Amino acid sequence: MEKPILLKTTCSKSVIDDLKDIIIRNVDQLDFPEEENDSIRIKHFLIKRKNNQWNVYDFKEKKGLGKFFSKAIAIVSIKNMNREIYYYDRMLEKHSNDIMFYQYSYSNTDDPIRKEIAEIRYNESVLAISNIKQKLRKMINTLN
Repeated sequence: MEKPILLKTTCSKSVIDDLKDIIIRNVDQLDFPEEENDSIRIKHFLIKRKNNQWNVYDFKEKKGLGKFFSKAIAIVSIKNMNREIYYYDRMLEKHSNDIMFYQYSYSNTDDPIRKEIAEIRYNESVLAISNIKQKLRKMINTLN
């Protein structure tokens, strides 16, 4: 087995320091999320779970940005706050509640018509949630 060839390079201390500065400057510009228990910090934002909702706070502006049903929507709201975000959040919450209701209705009825109706509505809500999640993924990808 051959030994690898090691190249000996000489760099001045100032070149190495300049490279370190460039790397540190670029790392500082990134938004690294820090997750701890039920809270997430991104830059000067805090996303915290409280009473089955995700609350978003902006410490720079010293105000709350909103309360969201979905953790993903709370994260997206930091970069893109508009009415569409609130609409998707409310629809996600509505269809999640509907799914629980239709599951309960399906399992607690003996009427075949009611079972069929609950199953159809359940499937519609599942489809609606998958469409909302797909739209959210597109929104997240356009933010990067």
